[in-house]
Amino acid sequence: MKLTYEKYERVARAAREDLKDVLKLIADHEAKLAEGKRAAYLNPYIALGSVVAWERFALDLVGAATQDGWKNPGDDKGQRERQRQLCWPDLADPYERRARRHLIDAELQRAGVLDGPLTAHWRCWVATSWRGKAPTRWVYVDYAAEPAADNAELLQAAMLSAKSARDAAAHGLFHKKAADAQKRGHYWWYGDNHEKGGAPTIQNGYARGVAALFLHLVDASLVAVGERNGWTDGSLRLPPEWFAKERTKGTFTGVDFWADESLR
Repeated sequence: MKLTYEKYERVARAAREDLKDVLKLIADHEAKLAEGKRAAYLNPYIALGSVVAWERFALDLVGAATQDGWKNPGDDKGQRERQRQLCWPDLADPYERRARRHLIDAELQRAGVLDGPLTAHWRCWVATSWRGKAPTRWVYVDYAAEPAADNAELLQAAMLSAKSARDAAAHGLFHKKAADAQKRGHYWWYGDNHEKGGAPTIQNGYARGVAALFLHLVDASLVAVGERNGWTDGSLRLPPEWFAKERTKGTFTGVDFWADESLR
C-alpha cells in the first residue's frame, strides 16, 4: 500500500495550514469591519483560498495514495493541472446535477485506501444563502443518503458554485461566471449589487459558507481514510474549535465565523 501514515500526516498538516490561512482572512475581514473599514476586497480571496485548499488536499491525498515517489504536498504543478477534475463531481455536463459519481472515489478505491466511496463519508452543513457576513439557511447533507435530490445533488451544486466563484476570483471573470451561475441554476455567489445592476462581486456570507463547506469535506475525508487504515487517534483532524459557535481560545478567539452557528 502506497499511502503510509507518514504521507497521510503530511497531507493532513498541509490541509490544516491552508485552511488556517482562509480563517485568518475571515478574521481580518471581521477586524476591519470592527474598525469601520472597507473589507469586501477580502471576499474573493476567502472563496479562492477555500477552493484551492480543497483542491490541494484532494490531489495530495490521491498523489500520496498512488505515487511511490510522492514526497511533499503541492508537488508537480503540471500533474495537479491534469488531475484537477479529481476534486469535483464526475459529470459529463458540469452543470448537470443528476450524476453522483466522483472521480476521487475511483482513484482511492483502486489504490486500496478505502473499501467504498470516499463520498459515502461526506456529511456536512451547507449554507444555501447568506445575509451580510452571515451564511444562512444551513442544510445538513449526507452525500450517500437517499433521495439524492436532497443530498448528493445539493452538495454537488454547492461544490460547483464554489468552483465557479473560484474561477471568477482567480481570472477576473466576475460578469461571465455570475451569468453562468445564474443561467445554470447554481445558488448564486454574487452580491446584492449585481441584482441592482451593479458589477457582480463575491459576497462575504457566501465566501464564509464556502470555507465551512470545505472544512467539512476535508475533515470528513481525513476521518474516513484514517478509520479505514487504523489511524484513529484523531490527532490529524481539523481543530474542533474551527467549527464551534464560540471560539474561546487560540488564534481566532472572539471571531464569529458562522453567524453564531455550531457546525460539528
